[in-house]
Amino acid sequence: MESQLRQRLEAFLRPLYQDLDGVSRFEDVDRIEALARGVAGNGELGVHLELLVLFHRLGGWLARMGNASRVVLAAGGVLQKDVVAQTSDSLAHLDAPRNEAERVIAAALLIDSAGVRGVVSRLAHARRDGQSMSGAAAEFLSEKIEAPEWMNERARELLRLRTEAARSFAQQVIDEENLADLKIAIRR
Repeated sequence: MESQLRQRLEAFLRPLYQDLDGVSRFEDVDRIEALARGVAGNGELGVHLELLVLFHRLGGWLARMGNASRVVLAAGGVLQKDVVAQTSDSLAHLDAPRNEAERVIAAALLIDSAGVRGVVSRLAHARRDGQSMSGAAAEFLSEKIEAPEWMNERARELLRLRTEAARSFAQQVIDEENLADLKIAIRR
């Protein structure tokens, strides 16, 4: 994607990644893009995949009437409406990806949620919902995270590494909450 188009789209999209509490979630784009590059295994992602990265959290918004036209206008007419519609359609199918671009972004999102960051996000939600942190960590540990058959080998390895780190972290949360570290120190 040309850098000027990317800059225009980012300027347009940044406010849409703003949460009600004022926190921007646009850093998700950079993180998912880095994972997508790792999964794809090459430097170039292609326009379709770059659009999927930019809009990955905005699929529902993009599908609403009139928003595809807004994106075309924000892109200065460089993007065609059918390209934006294809992006919206692909975002709706990330649970069962049909092509390579969809598989890459779906893998990147799965890897991201299976890592330590995913556990931290669960812990934050657990506290808001009144669940204990060790309960949320134990729930994570009980889940079996498997690579889908459509996932390539690079993605499988990234998923394995992230999952191992997340499981170790979740176990540390449980141990710390159960004062396991304190019990070990007292024994010494």
